[in-house]
Amino acid sequence: MSRAEAILEKSKSLLQENKFYEYEQKLKTLSSRYYNTGKFEEANDLLIGGASDLIDNNQSNSAYALLNTALQELKNKNKELDEATRKKVFNIMVKAPWDKNKPSTITKILQWFYSKQPDQDFLRLICEDSLKNKEYYLTQRFLLRCENSNHLAIQMLNEWIQLGNVNEKELFVARFILLKLACGRVQDAKALTEEYVQKLNYPIIHFLRLLIRAIEIKSEKAFDVLAQTHRKIYMIDPSFESLIIKIGSVHFGKVSEQGGGFLDGFMKMFTES
Repeated sequence: MSRAEAILEKSKSLLQENKFYEYEQKLKTLSSRYYNTGKFEEANDLLIGGASDLIDNNQSNSAYALLNTALQELKNKNKELDEATRKKVFNIMVKAPWDKNKPSTITKILQWFYSKQPDQDFLRLICEDSLKNKEYYLTQRFLLRCENSNHLAIQMLNEWIQLGNVNEKELFVARFILLKLACGRVQDAKALTEEYVQKLNYPIIHFLRLLIRAIEIKSEKAFDVLAQTHRKIYMIDPSFESLIIKIGSVHFGKVSEQGGGFLDGFMKMFTES
């Protein structure tokens, strides 16, 4: 048994007595002492193990306080999540109930430790949880980079369009497909377009079908013609024009006259986890 495991085992009496604040403070004090004396692994094991025990006792705020301290220390030391630590953190997130802390903590994990290549397990978990809790805007953000998730995207869109105005159904679907294309996920966008081309017989969906074909055959000329001749169709939402400009940049290296600042800022609203 490691030192951290021994301390956690000994401290369980505080949990049994419902002394959750005392438990949290004890672990914070000990872990701070360990950090200051160079015992980094012991400190992190203590905080992450304590966070897991607090989640088991329905004390999510205290659990996240310990977990986020451990994650911050890892980030400060420029350390990666090793497989053992990753597994412990992931198990905590699986057990954790849905509240505002869950998406914000997973966002930190993805930004701090997986910025180049998103961890698909964390992504899928937050997609499924946010969808289950009908947080569709959050679901949309995380689904953009989630692999093998079209079934979740279809469920999200089917539920989401029921909440909007009958004349706005195509906007939900078209926006998500355009975002997928802007993220370079052509096959996802194609599958979703084929799913909705019959369900929602709107001009914008048919336009997207043609746009995807132009991307598939790598025809910049076809892309440009479609963007110019179908502008009236996709201008049903002003943000669509910015997305099409971004798509042209991603797939054909086109330089926007609008400049990168606005477009990059717009995309970050959706793609930063």
